[in-house]
Amino acid sequence: MHPYGSPTHCVLHVDVDSFFCQVEELRCPSLAGRPLAIQQHQDVIAVNYPGRAAGVKKHMPPAQARVLLSAAGGLLVHVFTEPDGRVSYRPYREASAALMRLLSSGLPPAAASCVAVVEKASIDEAYLLVAGGQGAGQQFAAQGLGGSTGVALPDMPAWLAANAAATWDCSLGADMAAAVRAAAKAQLGLTVSVGVAPNKLLAKLASRAAKPDGVHVVGGVAAVQALLAATPVDKLPGLGGVAPALQRLGITTAQQLQGHSATSLASLLGGQQQARLAGRLAEAGWGRDEARVVDKGPAKSLQVQMTLTPQMRPLPPNLQAAGRGPIAGQASNAAGGGMLVPLLTGAADTAPRLAAVLGAMAGDLLGRVMLDRHVEDRWPRKLALTLTTSGNPPRSATRSTTFPTPALAAAAAAAAPAPAAAATNSPAKVAAGINGGGVSGAGAKGAAQAPAAPAAAFDAPGVVGEKRYAAGSALHAAVVNLAAGLAQVLVAPLPAGHPVTILNLTASNFGPYEAAAASGSIRRFTTAAAGPPPAAVAAALAALLVAAGGLGRLMPQQREGPL
Repeated sequence: MHPYGSPTHCVLHVDVDSFFCQVEELRCPSLAGRPLAIQQHQDVIAVNYPGRAAGVKKHMPPAQARVLLSAAGGLLVHVFTEPDGRVSYRPYREASAALMRLLSSGLPPAAASCVAVVEKASIDEAYLLVAGGQGAGQQFAAQGLGGSTGVALPDMPAWLAANAAATWDCSLGADMAAAVRAAAKAQLGLTVSVGVAPNKLLAKLASRAAKPDGVHVVGGVAAVQALLAATPVDKLPGLGGVAPALQRLGITTAQQLQGHSATSLASLLGGQQQARLAGRLAEAGWGRDEARVVDKGPAKSLQVQMTLTPQMRPLPPNLQAAGRGPIAGQASNAAGGGMLVPLLTGAADTAPRLAAVLGAMAGDLLGRVMLDRHVEDRWPRKLALTLTTSGNPPRSATRSTTFPTPALAAAAAAAAPAPAAAATNSPAKVAAGINGGGVSGAGAKGAAQAPAAPAAAFDAPGVVGEKRYAAGSALHAAVVNLAAGLAQVLVAPLPAGHPVTILNLTASNFGPYEAAAASGSIRRFTTAAAGPPPAAVAAALAALLVAAGGLGRLMPQQREGPL
């Protein structure tokens, strides 16, 4: 037994290289191999490796990134937006779901039999606990292994001195890493890097060392020490926030933490209130991690959040580029064109503007619900709306109702023709910084893919994202109707003139899909809360779009719930 984990198992950390960039390259094959960065409003959120070589960094001002990329023959592309200009993570969520499906059930049988647990860590990374032998995976899953064991932390210096040449067998982990990388490339067109180590911390640090497009195996004490020496302290997962304080004290690498006890680190960081954090730092300095690889299961809720402006401000650049009003900085006209306008309680346009915002949010939420139905075979039973206003003091309240059943969605999908595929990003659109919507996809070899039927599986090799799981207009109208009724209940008691700043629309309380589908007509839920009928909602939305030059007038920012 060594102090980093069990010698009978290993942990893999699978991380997609430049995930957002890779998804965009698959959507638009002309981007492949070029320096590329992804912009979301006025922030650079992702950069591929050729882009980094050109000097572009995350969170760099987009104008500066564009200059550097242009000089290197690269491009700055805005994150995916729906046709009305709203930011959407739809293709990235779908690519993530395909990756997790692959790791959970899509590996070759010999490799799959060794996987004990798959833990989704984020939209583009996962941990795998693997163990050798037929059926060993299930045995180790039951034991809940995956973390550090053995030697007490104060005894680590002596243990290390006595075992400096110790090694352990990582051949199974290396073989599994090769299988995962080959499957991800062949089935999804994605390049991943994999770290192989005895615990989660070392596996994550190893995958970072493996990038881009590689495998890094931590197979002994010397390998652990070398990895810790090469890891900047600000790259320790979950501990980067204290890195500036540590760096000011001369602690710049993870290995340098070995010169400090948990008590001394707590003192350096500000006293006893830092004891827990100091303990984690001390463990990390030796490469120790007690966290287990755990299948967290599907998210308990799916949420879409919209943040509205409390004051007048210019339209975001991506909406300007999409033709959603005059250039930013021009004076607002009577209709507010080109400007983001606060949504005030008690105003004449409060109800239709709320309905328009909720219409967009409902579309995003239903896209997530339909994808979740495909992946998890479940359906939500609760729909909740939380509304927050600014003021003194700010106010926030939540109301909920029953989520509509999927019965009408299935009927609508059967009756309606499949949506026509939209073109992927053209060079002209990419150069203009417009990343269009649509339901098309691109395979690993760049072949355009037709949109999938509403509950189709990820069964086409090389396809990620863009396999739209459409909800149907009737289900969308029902959810908007319910949400608009909840909004009326929440707004009614509020004083007039308070800006609505945050809206959260949440689906939760999931149950088996079959039970929801068999529970009867959707119609009995459309009158559960008072609100305008679907036709009135659609008319209000259409009128508002004409007046505002697009939904951007209403929605400056958007954040989606658990990915």
